Amino acid sequence: KKKKIKEEKKISNLVISDIKIEEVDNVSKFTANVKNNGNYEIKDLILSIKLVNSKNEEITTISGYVGNINPGEVLKLDTQATFDFSNAYDVQITIKDSKN
Repeated sequence: KKKKIKEEKKISNLVISDIKIEEVDNVSKFTANVKNNGNYEIKDLILSIKLVNSKNEEITTISGYVGNINPGEVLKLDTQATFDFSNAYDVQITIKDSKN
């Protein structure tokens, strides 16, 4: 069964792509590219990353700090947790906080 986590996610003017999860020494790392497709800078962007299994049940939710992202800019999101979420099937990403 193909994991949906690999699919590109769109939230507002943001496109989240190239999502990867790896588990190293009991630490799960979540990385992704975040692109601002809007026409204004988003400041202090923090994303909420809810990881779910194939039954859409929550495994855990983590926060990812992106920071300031200009129009057309692509930034690398890199966050980790000491909780093993490497078996996540999909991810639901929402904007937790930002300033325009």
